[in-house]
Amino acid sequence: MADFCSETITFAATGDSFITRLLPDRNRPEVQAVRHVIRQGDFRFTNLEVTIHHHEAYPAAVSGGTWAAAPPQVLEELKHYGFNAVAWANNHTMDFGLDGLLLTEQYLNEAGLIHAGAGANLAEASAPKYVETPNGRVAFIAASSTFHETWIAGEQRPEIQGRPGLNPLRFQTKYIVTEQQFAQLKEIAAATGMNAEHELLLEEGFVPAPPEGVFRFGDALFQPSTVHGGTEGTSPGKMTTADERDVRRIKRAIAEAQRQADYVVISIHSHEMDGKNKSAPAQFLRPFARTCIDQGAN
Repeated sequence: MADFCSETITFAATGDSFITRLLPDRNRPEVQAVRHVIRQGDFRFTNLEVTIHHHEAYPAAVSGGTWAAAPPQVLEELKHYGFNAVAWANNHTMDFGLDGLLLTEQYLNEAGLIHAGAGANLAEASAPKYVETPNGRVAFIAASSTFHETWIAGEQRPEIQGRPGLNPLRFQTKYIVTEQQFAQLKEIAAATGMNAEHELLLEEGFVPAPPEGVFRFGDALFQPSTVHGGTEGTSPGKMTTADERDVRRIKRAIAEAQRQADYVVISIHSHEMDGKNKSAPAQFLRPFARTCIDQGAN
């Protein structure tokens, strides 16, 4: 809950709604009990992890694990439970390609559900959406860090229209190793020629050089622990950092939302984790969350 002047506003949120058919009888007691809990909130949000259509769209070449689709009637089920906002930036947003995304948007609009996180171009996918409640206006921004690289929404430009897609939160991964391991990686790469194509692209100016002290081994980046001020023998590990381009864009959206609303809510869909612990977020998510809060997110 959050204070708003002399009133109190309540937020109700669930995880993923991966629903591909109509839900059980609405009159069942357990259905009514869940509905009662959700409807106690002013702002009531879920993550819609399916595309919405009658299979008018062709399945994409890649999916987020399966090709997730549901008929438009499913949206009426979500409304019955009381949801008034959905995020739809996740690893299933583009399961049915551009047509599937545009159809999902069409059916969400027809259902009257406020939705954030995807759209016809990057500006639309990144934009905050607004939910009016009796106790204040809530701005809602959604993004995902789990997606295929072709799913990112494209920027609108004077000479070309934007590309439909989702609002991305990209991140970089570096593996921290000892000096000895670092030297061994360089020896293996030199002996096998595994980096030859990338080195040629680098020489010809098609790709940027990695940061100082970082070595590219295939598609992975490695860095000796001493670069961080550590000592020889520092335990190897994995370091992830959020992409500054995406952080800046989301910060701008938060700033806009603050001007227009009483509260700002950020939703991030992420399958990235800390090692094998599915309940612990990946390293890059913690500072990103703090950045959002510092910027003004509630």
